[in-house]
Amino acid sequence: QGIAVLANTLELNGGAIASAATASAANLAHPGLAHDPQHKVDWQRSSGGGGAPAAPTVEAVAIVSAPGDDATYGPGDVIRVQLTFSAAVDVSGSPRLKLKMDPGYGEKWAAYEGGGGTTALTFTHTVVEPNLSPQGLAVLADTLELNGGAIAAAAVAADLSHSGLPHDPNHKVDWRP
Repeated sequence: QGIAVLANTLELNGGAIASAATASAANLAHPGLAHDPQHKVDWQRSSGGGGAPAAPTVEAVAIVSAPGDDATYGPGDVIRVQLTFSAAVDVSGSPRLKLKMDPGYGEKWAAYEGGGGTTALTFTHTVVEPNLSPQGLAVLADTLELNGGAIAAAAVAADLSHSGLPHDPNHKVDWRP
């Protein structure tokens, strides 16, 4: 039926609560809160056999877009990377994932594109000057970032750790036309 807070049950338990301005002791009387169905508790509920539901984890990382005939993304091409989670996740805000071009062309962010409510989230990066990676694109490990958003399942935040992908010669990048 949801958690309730009983009225007038705040106790000092050996501590003190006092006014910062006057140092006088605080009045501990307070109203209660009725049972709230939005805040239920069930010690038996879990996805793993006991305790709280397990945090969804990233099970796979893959580049899912197809480069041109020469295995190269050109200017304006969209690179898509998919993260597959162990459970369907809801997404809010603007999570992002870090990609690696060749040394000297650095790291680039791929922005969340979609997939909320499923196990597969897609992140995209559009090739612009000076994106260049003749040895192929890489996905850096453990760079999934919430960026002010959230990724969760059943109100349990996802574990953002994930493996990376080494530079892939089947996914080269060259911003020059």
